Amino acid sequence: METAHNEELSGLRAKILNNSIAILRLFSERMDLSSRIAMIKTSSGLDLRLRDRELDVIRNSGINDEVLRSILVTLFEFSIRTQETAISAVNAHRGSEVTFRGKTDDLLSMLGTVMAAPGVEFVTQMDLPESLKTAIQMKGGHIVMGKPPESIPEISIGHECPRDIASMPEDGLLRFSTFPPDPSSLNMIAVVKH
Repeated sequence: METAHNEELSGLRAKILNNSIAILRLFSERMDLSSRIAMIKTSSGLDLRLRDRELDVIRNSGINDEVLRSILVTLFEFSIRTQETAISAVNAHRGSEVTFRGKTDDLLSMLGTVMAAPGVEFVTQMDLPESLKTAIQMKGGHIVMGKPPESIPEISIGHECPRDIASMPEDGLLRFSTFPPDPSSLNMIAVVKH
């Protein structure tokens, strides 16, 4: 009988270990997402903490257990601390070159969100990825098909050049020559691919 209990205990411990590893992976992913959200909020002039949004998430979560709700609130706090840390790191390197790593679609969306502003034209001869187009349009930027003038700043995809204000030299890598960029000081940006 004791052997059966020991085997069951070992099996349960193994499951808890796997569960703990999965939770840590999710926390790591949450930290990465929170850091990206912080960059987007900062470049958009939004506050890091949006209490109304947090309350909506709690109300709409379907979680009625008080312990689970308190864990959700703790997750919000964790995300805010991660965002504050990310912003502090950016502020410490303000005006410096900054590189982000992640999923290409996420980085393209971040690129469009950070670079676009109302009235800024993105001149290109290529069909832009959907995630980049959507982010540009949501921020009030305009995509103009045509040959970009040679003298305007560039966003390059697939390579880097000296005129780049931002580049994605390879999948999963986004580099800003100066971060955070100030799209309001630009009225036209070339998007090129080599």
